[in-house]
Amino acid sequence: MRQPLGLLAKPYKPRRRVEERLGLLVRYEVKGVFKQSYSPFSGYTGFMVRGALGYALRRLVCSDLQAECRSCPLLTKCFYAYFFETSSAVKPDAELAVKSGRSGVTKPYVVSPLSVKGRRVEFTVTLFGPRALQAEPVLVSSLLSMSSRGLGMDPSLGDRRRFEILEVAAYDPVSSKQRVAYTHRRGYVYEPSPAQRVDLLEALKEKARAIVEAKPSQLTLNLHTPTQIRAAGRPVENPSLRHVVANLARKYSLLAHYHEVGRPLTAKEAKEAIELAEKVQGVEAKVSRLRLRKHSLKEGRVKEFGPFIKGQLTYNTPPTLWKNSASTLIAALLILGQYTGVGSLTTAGCGNYTITLKLTP
Repeated sequence: MRQPLGLLAKPYKPRRRVEERLGLLVRYEVKGVFKQSYSPFSGYTGFMVRGALGYALRRLVCSDLQAECRSCPLLTKCFYAYFFETSSAVKPDAELAVKSGRSGVTKPYVVSPLSVKGRRVEFTVTLFGPRALQAEPVLVSSLLSMSSRGLGMDPSLGDRRRFEILEVAAYDPVSSKQRVAYTHRRGYVYEPSPAQRVDLLEALKEKARAIVEAKPSQLTLNLHTPTQIRAAGRPVENPSLRHVVANLARKYSLLAHYHEVGRPLTAKEAKEAIELAEKVQGVEAKVSRLRLRKHSLKEGRVKEFGPFIKGQLTYNTPPTLWKNSASTLIAALLILGQYTGVGSLTTAGCGNYTITLKLTP
């Protein structure tokens, strides 16, 4: 019997102390309608969403669009630099990034590719951490600017694909709380964020324990968008559960260290989870392989990325796996990964997955 994760997990009823400490992860679901019928998009649209949002945000907050962010005296205070030029300047004493902290710093957002049905269009933007969520009014303003400017050029009409945003709904997966942040009739509805915070991974362990208690015999990652997980600097053809957990452990620790979503994992905690995941041998991969192309305006050329995979990765999980205390951490990381993505280029929506579990009767 297979059950999606959301159906398996026990209803989560946060205590009052948790309800007062929300605001570390919010997914914004954007729904809109194109101004007219445009020709279909070609290629992977996640790059377009990320680029259009970044351009709109910079036009909104920056007084000099030609200036280099790293030489700007407002670098550490600027929302655009915080989201799109994320570096160790966010937290100069950091020890977790690579290349002297100038790269390898996980950004506090991810977007999704477009979902287009007729003239209807949908996509999501997920923000992580209190500072990112303080920028919600700026995000909504940027989305409105992005919609009026349009998403890419329609080659047959010679015009940009403009659309009207009908609704922006905000969803917090920790509390399961959802609200409407914007509609085209009412405009933006401001709701102040709570001052207190909660450790994001600890909060997700409530749902993780439901997985551990169920002891599923199989765990499947349904890769909805192109996914690339690297090990030793090279893409892994059929990622093991160890590869997945190691990537998510590092991603979470970087988010915690730079963006204050909780406490970074200790070296011991990460090692125990990774070594336990390594005991899950073999993977049944039902995937297609592909490469992605992106037109870089800055460099004036088309860049190619790959290889990526898309489809299903299924792992047989023995009962002994769920008896180890580190299994709760593994399950929590896998739940979190449904919002952060896994692997490379997650800010452009790559590595998006959901979990399906097979329960033994």
